[in-house]
Amino acid sequence: MAEYPPELVKKFIIRHEDNVKAVEGFAFSTLAIVGIFVLLHLSRITYHALGRRQKGSRALAVLSSPMRVARKLSNHSFPFFPSTGHAVIVAIYVALNIVFLFAFMNNSNFGFETNFASRTGWLSMINMLFSVFLALKNTPLAWLTAWSYERLNILHRYSGFFAVFHMILHAASYSAYFASNGQPFMLTMQTSIYGIIAGGSFFLLGVSGIVLRPWWYELFYYVHVVFFALAIVMTGLHQPSIVDGFLVITILTGVIWGLDRLLRVARLFFSSANNKVTLTPLPHGGTRVTLAKSPLGALSGKHCFLWIPAIRTFETHPFTITAMDPLEFVVTAHDGFTKELHDRALAQPGVEIHAAVEGSYGTFPTPSNFDNIVLIAGGTGASFTFGAAFNALKQLGQKNTSKIMFVWTVRHRSILSWYSSHLHTLRNDSRVSVHIFVTKGRDLSSSGGNFTTGSEDWELDVFRTTSRTHIAPANMSSASSIRSDVEKGMTTVNESEMDSYAGLPITWKRPDVPAMIRGVVAEAGRDQSVLVMGCGPSALMTQVRNTTAACIRSDGPAVELHCEQFGW
Repeated sequence: MAEYPPELVKKFIIRHEDNVKAVEGFAFSTLAIVGIFVLLHLSRITYHALGRRQKGSRALAVLSSPMRVARKLSNHSFPFFPSTGHAVIVAIYVALNIVFLFAFMNNSNFGFETNFASRTGWLSMINMLFSVFLALKNTPLAWLTAWSYERLNILHRYSGFFAVFHMILHAASYSAYFASNGQPFMLTMQTSIYGIIAGGSFFLLGVSGIVLRPWWYELFYYVHVVFFALAIVMTGLHQPSIVDGFLVITILTGVIWGLDRLLRVARLFFSSANNKVTLTPLPHGGTRVTLAKSPLGALSGKHCFLWIPAIRTFETHPFTITAMDPLEFVVTAHDGFTKELHDRALAQPGVEIHAAVEGSYGTFPTPSNFDNIVLIAGGTGASFTFGAAFNALKQLGQKNTSKIMFVWTVRHRSILSWYSSHLHTLRNDSRVSVHIFVTKGRDLSSSGGNFTTGSEDWELDVFRTTSRTHIAPANMSSASSIRSDVEKGMTTVNESEMDSYAGLPITWKRPDVPAMIRGVVAEAGRDQSVLVMGCGPSALMTQVRNTTAACIRSDGPAVELHCEQFGW
């Protein structure tokens, strides 16, 4: 600032101090919200630990009552958000952005227009820092709050939105200010050009998230990575002074983003050594992926990022682990990577390809802490519930007091073959009751059912799913017969005549999910606990979420909810 008069330099210093106060206030307020969730998480862990030791404790019941009321309200679904809790957090975040946009603004020092322009630049960068932090795959929040990155994704999007929104206000305000004061040349200075490039890159990030992400995810991913890196570099060149603090925020944003990616690349590198996958085609566009080596610490029910360079050299894709030893995924063909994977499996059944996995990721409640576990899946969402079931049985060991209800709804009976060995395992465990519902493939009019097909059917979850059903390629006569049978979803028995599968009865209609959840909760004693976990289409998850929330009562059993819905 040596080229400016001393009086003007003093004004710049005052404005800078005001901006720092606002950004610090915004950051500390946001961290305070995080701290509340950390305390809530720790209190729930403590409650579960004490509850197992002091069943029927009146003191614990009194202390837990307000927490149950809060969870009852926060777990309920809310328009455009996964839950009311998410909506409340976003509303608070919006309020903080508005409050600190105008707080500590001394308009007697500089005019409102230039103060507003400067403030929005600072808020844009602090929002970008939070957006990157919320997107970290290796986030510390997974341990502190039990919210891993995929559950934080909606908050990542909103903080990213405000970063772009403030950037637009910043650019528009300064452009208007310089133009109205006869200083348009300020926009052609080198640092301003860097800022324009950074702003354009951030704007493309926002547009790609709205336009490209639902249409072409792979392209969105490349745009996201390339233009974010460009935006960070250009922002650093736009405000290169280390003493004012803005560059510190920029560097910190880039460093945590880069370190997270370096850690993931390192994991892939170690996993890729002598690792390979075996591909097996399945009916209705499914592909079983079996890995030779599992990542350290992987658990069924969590998910890993799969890298197969022969199909996509620069991409990794997330899939749920349904079973271990060996680690297997079942991938539903949709488009892009999953379609190419399925095409390769059809062309070369049983082919082995060099691959690696990175993970595992995801958090969910500890099943062994609960007396009753309800697992509900729609379509290929069963990948998660199978994994959760096996994880629960492993944790429970020989404990026979806990009971598991496994509910699975599919459109086509042939989908059941994807998980046949898992169904056998669950059927043979006395602690598990399995309920299978098929909504297509049988002439229900002849059996007195009132089932209807068409637009009312729950859509199959075309995202990532997994299984470890064993169907050896050697049992199939030829590659051509495999292609024909798999693509047509053929089975050796007429589906319309089957009333059971793997010794388990099939019900040919949709389940009454709310009634099933309410039944389990009603049978549980006041000093018992119920865990409801689900994965599947949004319509089903809304039912699960709202019903479970309604079952949370201060005078009833402890009820916990976990819905495995993904936002990337």
